[in-house]
Amino acid sequence: MGAVADGALFAGGTVLGVIPDFLRQREVAHTETTFMEITDTMHARKQRMADEADAFISFAGGLGTLDETFEIVTWKQLGLHRKPIFICNVNGSANGLLQAISAAVAMGFAKPDIYSLYETIEGVPALLHRLETEGAGLP
Repeated sequence: MGAVADGALFAGGTVLGVIPDFLRQREVAHTETTFMEITDTMHARKQRMADEADAFISFAGGLGTLDETFEIVTWKQLGLHRKPIFICNVNGSANGLLQAISAAVAMGFAKPDIYSLYETIEGVPALLHRLETEGAGLP
């Protein structure tokens, strides 16, 4: 997330950082964001970020990234938002995530219509092309 924030700032963009207080005390929060909000909980952080987002992009990451990706897809499935979700598969980095979703469908734990909740895009250039020229289905 820091690299994305740095890139946005370098390009002249505005960056809102949202971090729960307990995490701010354990990690170094990004000090150059345009705005920084401290929340009481991780759940409040996720809700605040979701409220501010026009779309969601999932890149490779650890358990936190997987958690946030599944949560935002689930929120869309439940009708809590209608924003586009993009899973950016850089050099196969999202293959495990995509296989887990496919396994849930194959085993009958999820219906095939979940595939319509997100769009998989192969690599950053394709993602940028999708966002710049084709639009993201943004409001």
